[in-house]
Amino acid sequence: MLQNVMLPVARASTRLRYPFHQDNDPKQTSNHIKTAWAQVPLYVLTYLIQSMPRRCQAVIDSRGFGTEY
Repeated sequence: MLQNVMLPVARASTRLRYPFHQDNDPKQTSNHIKTAWAQVPLYVLTYLIQSMPRRCQAVIDSRGFGTEY
């Protein structure tokens, strides 16, 4: 998932650079989490990744207060 989806999308972005952090925290590698992530459709993950610049800008514009997201 990371190699095939998230990293290519992050690398393709010319506007933002994405830091990647992986600390092997057990809650991030549990079977329940892996199963839940496997059930999320690829188009949903792609949309969320692509919408992050817009979402971040909304938070900046609202000075940290609520946004439509």
